[in-house]
Amino acid sequence: GAVFSERQAAAIARQGETLVSAGAGAGKTSVLVERYLRLLEGDDELFLVTDSVDEAVAYIVEAHKVMTDQRLKDTE
Repeated sequence: GAVFSERQAAAIARQGETLVSAGAGAGKTSVLVERYLRLLEGDDELFLVTDSVDEAVAYIVEAHKVMTDQRLKDTE
């Protein structure tokens, strides 16, 4: 899996509503996808707001990729 900085790991693990704000290339998508996937493991409801449809699609595609990669590792 991905290696996250201490601040990124804290954002992933944080309970409740979370706002992730950082500059370009800082890893926001990876952090939010990891948080999203962890929340999917529980019974939490999810509400994700993005700046554009393209951004929303990027999150969905990345989450699908991570889930698919994990399933492949689990079957090896």
